[in-house]
Amino acid sequence: MFGVECNPPAALYRDWVISSAWDHPLAVTLTLKQALPQRHGLRQPLTELEVVRVAKRFVHSLERRCFGRYGTRRGVRLRRFVTMEGDALTRRHLHALIDRPDHIG
Repeated sequence: MFGVECNPPAALYRDWVISSAWDHPLAVTLTLKQALPQRHGLRQPLTELEVVRVAKRFVHSLERRCFGRYGTRRGVRLRRFVTMEGDALTRRHLHALIDRPDHIG
């Protein structure tokens, strides 16, 4: 399609995002630091596991701000789709599609 080849998982994700009903979608890109500071001025490269932790913390923080303790008690969640791009050679970053709740203007 349009001269761009997608591997099957990427095409499946794209089709799911397109076919899903999003009320107020917001597109967000988070560029991450590429290394974590360590003792003695050394830096440790960011691993995929740490990127996943950053994504979870980001989503949890947004949900807490949007829904407060009510969301925690009732299990109310933001509708979202988050992907990671980058590796050791290219800058790691996250792309997110987040459905804004109706009560937030």
